Amino acid sequence: MGDGLGPVYGGASFLLELAREMVAIILIPMLISRYTITAIGYGGATSMDFTLPIIQSSGGIRCVPVAIVSGFILSLLVPVFMLFFMSFG
Repeated sequence: MGDGLGPVYGGASFLLELAREMVAIILIPMLISRYTITAIGYGGATSMDFTLPIIQSSGGIRCVPVAIVSGFILSLLVPVFMLFFMSFG
């Protein structure tokens, strides 16, 4: 983002991603018992690595395959969508 839009937008993008990750860490344990798929979705692409221990400890081993597949698919789609949306500007 920093290369495409400049350092201000790159920094804002970084801070937004960091804030989203902190919100996910807080919300996953509260939501996973009632809304399992939604709680895994809050992890985004990091549900297969960074937030996986939180998902596993809160939701159990049954949530791990869903989190890994979700994180893998989102990790593949992020560069495609970034290029797509950056082509508009």
